[in-house]
Amino acid sequence: MSGSSPTPPAVSIVVVTWNNRDIIGRCLDTVLDAGVSMEICVVDNASPDGTADFVASHYPSVTLLRNSENRGFAAANNRGITCARGRFVLILNPDAFLHKGTLEFLVHYLDAHNDVAVVGPQLLNEDGSVQSSRRRAPTRWTGFYESTQLQQWFGENALTRRYYVSDRSAHDVQDVDWITGACMLVRAAAIAQVGGFDPRFHMYSEELEWCLRFKRQGWRVVYIPDVQVTHLVGHSSGQDILHRHWNHNWSKLRLYALLYGRPWATVLRIWLSTLYALQCLEELGKYLLIQRNRAMRRQRLSVLWAMVSGLITGKLGDVS
Repeated sequence: MSGSSPTPPAVSIVVVTWNNRDIIGRCLDTVLDAGVSMEICVVDNASPDGTADFVASHYPSVTLLRNSENRGFAAANNRGITCARGRFVLILNPDAFLHKGTLEFLVHYLDAHNDVAVVGPQLLNEDGSVQSSRRRAPTRWTGFYESTQLQQWFGENALTRRYYVSDRSAHDVQDVDWITGACMLVRAAAIAQVGGFDPRFHMYSEELEWCLRFKRQGWRVVYIPDVQVTHLVGHSSGQDILHRHWNHNWSKLRLYALLYGRPWATVLRIWLSTLYALQCLEELGKYLLIQRNRAMRRQRLSVLWAMVSGLITGKLGDVS
């Protein structure tokens, strides 16, 4: 960690990167301008694009931890958390950029509310529109619709409106079940009580499980729209479509096994395999009937078939 003072900083900032050389500087510049005492740790998940070398050469005050392989978001964050000395730990995506005064406001809020473990600011898209970032806990049925082809076909319904907290204004401070992990300030004492992220989640759902663990121990999770962070959704995960689908669905199945038991997760796995099979048939029909964009459709078919195969054989869905 940066800094030589024996006095612990207010905030320990942990940024996990994978192939983010083009934007990590923008993220770190907003952090360094945040106006609170801090230490910064960047954990690089074996980026092949030179991210780690860029951080080392341009930000010498930042502690850089290099993983020899991509250990995933949860495990890499845990490595950074073990080095943290601050009262609070800021989990920050490299594609998230703090607005002026945001971190200072969040620190003051946690100092004033001792029963709160996690606070999250309002996230904005790059065009300034509000990004959905607050959630209720998923019900047994949420995973069968949310973030599936059904949602793409039929849009929002009562199930997703409940999950996305669409019945409450995005401009009100409110207690929630969990916030998305692009930017979350967490009380170090609460982490000491409940532990870090579950490292079995490679990517996706790790912040959901973590927040629910805090709440089970009596802590509050709060969404604060008074301050903002701009977040470029999916900058890292969008670089590898197959692994994005794989990680998202594997994490969903693990989460449902934890929340509702392995039998329910098995039912969900069968359902997801059916939806991916339908997508595969749809894409095959387009490939056979439409002559343009055939290379793109072959790629989509390859991804979809890999998902169907993994779900049917159980390679994607073994959550033991």
